[in-house]
Amino acid sequence: MTEANRQDNLLLELNKGAASLKAAHACAALSLWDDTVSRAYAAACHWASALLFSVGVEARSRRGLSQLLLTHFVAPGLMPRVLSRHYVELDRLHEDVDEGWGPPVDGEDAREALDHAQAIEQFVRDHLSHQGLRVA
Repeated sequence: MTEANRQDNLLLELNKGAASLKAAHACAALSLWDDTVSRAYAAACHWASALLFSVGVEARSRRGLSQLLLTHFVAPGLMPRVLSRHYVELDRLHEDVDEGWGPPVDGEDAREALDHAQAIEQFVRDHLSHQGLRVA
């Protein structure tokens, strides 16, 4: 991956994350809790992908994304463990919503998903800015 390609992909993922979070808020305003969770999780995935692009790594699956995030950012202490737990919780809620295996998602769950996604976004933008990477 070239430097220009890496930066383009990083910005694309940041923009997709922002759009997904905007959609999550719109769904929450309509009390569409399952959709709120799905969009919040999508936002977190896009921001995690942006982080990985910042070190020249690209995930091939959602599961791979989670593992690579742990390997490249959580284990070395670059990303706070609490944010990793937020990501894991979003993944669990998303799976419950998509598979219908868990309890019904309510407004409290959806608001928590939004909070988790926003915390991840803030970390990603701050981290990338501190690395001297363009985030807008």
